[in-house]
Amino acid sequence: MPPSYFPLRWESTGDQWWYASPIDLAAANGHYDLVRELLHFDTNLLIKLTSLRRIRRLETVWDDKEQFVDVAKNRSKVAKKLLLEGEPKNGHGHNSLIRAGYGGWLLYTAASAGDLEFVKELLKRDPLLVFGEGEYGVTDILYAAARSKNSEVFQRCAGEYFVAFSFWERSNSGIDY
Repeated sequence: MPPSYFPLRWESTGDQWWYASPIDLAAANGHYDLVRELLHFDTNLLIKLTSLRRIRRLETVWDDKEQFVDVAKNRSKVAKKLLLEGEPKNGHGHNSLIRAGYGGWLLYTAASAGDLEFVKELLKRDPLLVFGEGEYGVTDILYAAARSKNSEVFQRCAGEYFVAFSFWERSNSGIDY
């Protein structure tokens, strides 16, 4: 049985204490069913689960230690299952999680885990996700890709950024190519 990522020691930053909430712990351990139940119990927990500020703080505690090496992968697996749950039932329309503005979180989570297939799937759906969404910007996405230490993930994200940016630049320059 893999080690449990609980309890998390308390971390102090100035006058604020940081801790892992139950939904953070469930995602870190890859317990999708528990994450889903917690979200059904309180949908506001999705904000906690996807908060960039919280994720960055938890990354400093979890990801920099060898015993927590699977946290990013577990979080990515949970994110992928949440994405699949958000698919429209009739096969038409848009994914509810992406439509609600969580595409940046999905891409950040996939990139930080080094999950190339998930990154490709997200960028195929919407190449502009590489620019980020909500509180996630392009630098956050590239930071996550670099943290994964997977050069293919970084190249994919950076490549999509440059392709999308050059297309945007051409379309807004007023010059016909």
